Amino acid sequence: INRHIDAGNNLPPEFLEEIYDTIVNEPLQIESDCKLAANVEKKGWLTKQGGRIRTWKKRWFSLSQSSLSYYKSENQSPCGVIALDSLAVRISNQSSSGMSSR
Repeated sequence: INRHIDAGNNLPPEFLEEIYDTIVNEPLQIESDCKLAANVEKKGWLTKQGGRIRTWKKRWFSLSQSSLSYYKSENQSPCGVIALDSLAVRISNQSSSGMSSR
């Protein structure tokens, strides 16, 4: 569902593919004066699956109201930032393996 985008109509698949390709292929640029640590609500170590090499990696994460950032270690620049603005969460009955959870 495309709420608040194009009056709720479906977006053209070519447009969505272009956005996806840009996100996957272009590195995220972060301004050096950006304060990512502001309003951090939770932080700690988690594991995430790598993008190109699909192994599990231990990363330091920080969660704020507007973003989820991850780092190779606590005192480094972020490896990635996931914007959480306008994000909706829903409960799924399937696990990431496609199996139904009980």
